[in-house]
Amino acid sequence: MRLKIALFWAVFIAVLHAISADDLSLIYLDDLFTLDKLFHLLVFAIGAWLLIPIVLHHCTKHAYLFIFIVYVFYGLALELMQGAFFEGRCASFLDWLADMLGVLTAILFHKKIYPIETFKS
Repeated sequence: MRLKIALFWAVFIAVLHAISADDLSLIYLDDLFTLDKLFHLLVFAIGAWLLIPIVLHHCTKHAYLFIFIVYVFYGLALELMQGAFFEGRCASFLDWLADMLGVLTAILFHKKIYPIETFKS
């Protein structure tokens, strides 16, 4: 069930990346930070958080690194697809950076709340 939820969330993230920027009303706080960046951080943090227990159940040695790498490349792929395939959207390094920070945030919180020993069998 956890895997289905994690996969659903990953698809949800992809769908959100496909929505035209014209259809989104963003409130700009300044040139670098918008609510859009916070949104990127949050959806990737949630996605990583959902995937962590699944990966830890199968392997504990490099689970966090695996999750980070998977979501970093997933975020990069989505940003590149935005620039190439979706009208009204463009690839953004700052969005990708927010994605990475979201994944890192989830991993750090998870490591703090649930020590790795909890998941070892």
